[in-house]
Amino acid sequence: TGDSVEAMAILDVDKDEENITIYPINTDADVYVGYGTAGSVNVKISDLCKYKDMSYIMEKISAVTSINIDYYVSFSASSFITAVDELNKKKIYSYTVPKDMMHTYSLLPELQEYNIDFKKGEKLTSGIDLYNVLRYVGDSQSDRMSRQSSVARDMVKKLITSHIANKDVKGVVSTFNTLLKTVKECETNITLDTFI
Repeated sequence: TGDSVEAMAILDVDKDEENITIYPINTDADVYVGYGTAGSVNVKISDLCKYKDMSYIMEKISAVTSINIDYYVSFSASSFITAVDELNKKKIYSYTVPKDMMHTYSLLPELQEYNIDFKKGEKLTSGIDLYNVLRYVGDSQSDRMSRQSSVARDMVKKLITSHIANKDVKGVVSTFNTLLKTVKECETNITLDTFI
């Protein structure tokens, strides 16, 4: 959120089959929109948040994918990092780096944590490291989308569904409440009742 969208995916939850399918969205794709006095133009999906609210973005993504979207969760960089660190306190989830990844975004000391320097086989668990893995652009867009999808799928499976599989409603509610309290920059239309 903010200046642009780094990653976007649709989570299709089948409650009857107890299955979650994740569809990554190509945020570099252009969509036809109207805004301001400039009329209608083509805008990258990653830039939609500069001009439109989440309701409009959900409608546009639904039109592009033919998937009806009921709910959304929008993370800023800092809220994503906080959420991962909060959910992964016990290091339940780790990401094994599939290849060397290196990219320098900034030489400023206060921004160097966003620079990427991971070695193949390294196991990552922190929010900042996983955020950087998701935004790594040193390979193709399809590789990036595949990586984002697999990370999201594995994190949901290991960090959320473990509570559900064990019928741990208290754990699910506690997790959701903790995130609501600690992730101040997270925007969502999901209520606690809906989540349960």
